[in-house]
Amino acid sequence: MKIIYENERGKVVMYGGGNGIFNVIEIRGLSMPENDIDTVYYPDMAGCIVNKSASQERIITISGDARDTMGKNTARAMHILSKSGAMTIISSGVSRKIFARCISFETNKRKGVYIPFVLQLMAENPYFQDVNDTKTIVSKREGVLSSPFVLPCSLSVKKTQTMIVNKGDVNIEPVFILTSPEGAVCPDGIIIENLNTGAKIKLNTDIAPNEQIKVDVKNRRITSSSRGNIIFCLDDETSLSEFFLETGVSDVKISAWDAEGKIYAECIYNNNYLCVCL
Repeated sequence: MKIIYENERGKVVMYGGGNGIFNVIEIRGLSMPENDIDTVYYPDMAGCIVNKSASQERIITISGDARDTMGKNTARAMHILSKSGAMTIISSGVSRKIFARCISFETNKRKGVYIPFVLQLMAENPYFQDVNDTKTIVSKREGVLSSPFVLPCSLSVKKTQTMIVNKGDVNIEPVFILTSPEGAVCPDGIIIENLNTGAKIKLNTDIAPNEQIKVDVKNRRITSSSRGNIIFCLDDETSLSEFFLETGVSDVKISAWDAEGKIYAECIYNNNYLCVCL
């Protein structure tokens, strides 16, 4: 097992099995996060009714020892841990990351060249992620060309559609990138639709040549590489909070009816996991 905590100040690397400067003896907090459950009880009724349930923040506790004769390695680690960062856990050939901040780093009485320590981290978002984002070209065109095509392909005045696979344990909110090398005029707007849930995102805008429009569902932002913030292009009947990709396969379609020009579409997302298995 290998654990890396990293930010702009540097990185702290910890190993399981005594192979490094920082050696992990025990780690807790990698299983399912605790849930905050809102319940209602009624007289003369067994049990309760759950109104809603939400995963709470994750607390990760690492106990270990540092091989540190002069104390410099421990001091450097404290300097790095004082800023929030990304923690990557590598075990059994699988890598997962989570963003966290140190809430406690306690050292104990030195034992020879070793300094025992207990490190405690808090992750506001309790879900682990893949180290790298997944990118999917929204690639299937219908009723446009009869000849074969190659990726990345575009939608030519009609629609483009693909299956997006969420391999994680929870729903995720993706990012869509829309571009048009030669520009696209879209009198009826651009619609991103999840056919599984029925949720839609409608943008009332054209795309200028080589402009890139980024629809960031998670952060509720719509930006243009040339125009900046264009959240005003979001249709009044659209709510970004209603759009997500369920676990498993989602059928996503992007359409621009009566459009003139070609639109290239890409979906970027990161699978989220409930736990890490060591």
